[in-house]
Amino acid sequence: MDKEIYRVMYPTGIASFSFRFSDRALQWLCGTTTDDNGREIGNFALFGDLLARMTLTDGVASGFHRPLMLSAGQAQYSEELLSSQWDMGLIDTRRSRVASVMTFPCLLGWETTENGSKSSVWLHEESKSGIPHLHAIVCRVDEDGNINNDHAIHLRAQRAAEKVARQRGWTTAMHIHETNITQVSADCMEALRELDKWSWDGYKERLAAKGYELHLRKDKKDMIRGYVLCKGNTRFKASELGKGRNLTASRIRQTWEKLHPEQDKQKTKQASPTPKPTATPTPKPTVPNTAKQKSQPVIRQSNPVYEDYTEYKSNRLPTEFEHDGKTYKRYLPGKVLDFFNDEFDYQELTNWQDLQNLAMAYFTLIASPYEVTSGGGGGGSQSDLKWGRDPEEDEIESARRCAREASHRLGIQKKSGMKRK
Repeated sequence: MDKEIYRVMYPTGIASFSFRFSDRALQWLCGTTTDDNGREIGNFALFGDLLARMTLTDGVASGFHRPLMLSAGQAQYSEELLSSQWDMGLIDTRRSRVASVMTFPCLLGWETTENGSKSSVWLHEESKSGIPHLHAIVCRVDEDGNINNDHAIHLRAQRAAEKVARQRGWTTAMHIHETNITQVSADCMEALRELDKWSWDGYKERLAAKGYELHLRKDKKDMIRGYVLCKGNTRFKASELGKGRNLTASRIRQTWEKLHPEQDKQKTKQASPTPKPTATPTPKPTVPNTAKQKSQPVIRQSNPVYEDYTEYKSNRLPTEFEHDGKTYKRYLPGKVLDFFNDEFDYQELTNWQDLQNLAMAYFTLIASPYEVTSGGGGGGSQSDLKWGRDPEEDEIESARRCAREASHRLGIQKKSGMKRK
């Protein structure tokens, strides 16, 4: 460990710890560890660094691309050799597919500093609905001068309230939210049925008549990537509604079309070409059997590895993206668009748009990870690089590979701090 680069963390928001150490663990804690440059650091400081990573309440770990659900007293880590380095009775480790979790069997318990803080709590009723709720003001510095840990305080307060509600048998806010989702989903489906013609404005008007406010989420190209419904102080994300994500921004038009099959029939009838009069075939001279049996060359369609996304199909949605200063319009499967939106979340990444653009360029064969364009047509190219969907891959696996290559090329730039959702 290079102490000039890495600053050891110390637990915050803790008034006291209770431990039970073995003789071997105590001997190690009193010793030191030497890094590659010969600098020493106290082992107790290293142990405190691990304790600083421990979560004090149940919840999702922060600071990881694939966070895990943790219980109080656990910490998520990504050091592969940590298990062997700390195998002294101080911590237990278990592996998972996406990350690892440590616990502290030597830790018997702890007390936080919030107990010694001055606070004021009062009951308040919402002006419109009359729903009672509590407001609390707590001093950040306790009576002993210690600073309370306010990291992700809004999430920790929510989890604490949920825990108290479960202990006392109350109906939790999360339970009410999940119960309301069924009714909200039904209202959305009814609004789609009432629409004679699909449009976001019409969808918004129908929902407004039912008491909802619809807020669209758009990217830099003004393309709609998602939406949120609000009713009072409650917010519902589109990904929570419906069945199989059928009310998300990328799939909602397909859902409307399924509810209005007569519109599809009318489109098909209008788009069908006028039949041409059939011409009388000219009789051909008979061909000997030997000529008939001669093997003919087999005309094959384009290699299935190279999909063509320039044409509309019933299971595809229009989308636009940029690459090398040009704007491309393609028709991608809804499940692929959902994957790219989830993989490169605008709430978590600052460069989500660039990552999506490059991943879509790879997916549609506008570009390849080998810095050689593969034709620019979005299908039909037979590049010697053989970049495209493997015959054994489905479209989601191919999209995942394109996203991985885009992340490798551009890097992941996470937003600083924790954002409210």
